[in-house]
Amino acid sequence: MDKKGKVRGKFKTRVDISYPNLSIENCKSKDISVNGVFIISKERPLIDTLCDVTIILESGVIEPIKMKLDGKVVRYDEDGFAVTFLKMDSTTFFHLKNIVKYNTENIEEFLEQCRKNVGFK
Repeated sequence: MDKKGKVRGKFKTRVDISYPNLSIENCKSKDISVNGVFIISKERPLIDTLCDVTIILESGVIEPIKMKLDGKVVRYDEDGFAVTFLKMDSTTFFHLKNIVKYNTENIEEFLEQCRKNVGFK
């Protein structure tokens, strides 16, 4: 498990973010968990900014899969910023679980995290 306490997967995909008076499109994710995403961007929204997150999986059969989540900016560094997820639907949660499962180096820790936490089963 990483220092933030959640298993993450290295996963690069397109992410769009919108928050009051601004949107940032065509960013890339650096890593992702079922609780949040780190977004590579030159933009630095203020900490605690509420935002709408759209994670776009370009490998959809006919068209890209778009997962929409409510989030909040929790930190940033020289590469970009991290958003914690506040709300998502069950389909998005299912996709995120699979993304992390197949892209983490810590699969056993992730499965243990799923077993211990309500809503991860």
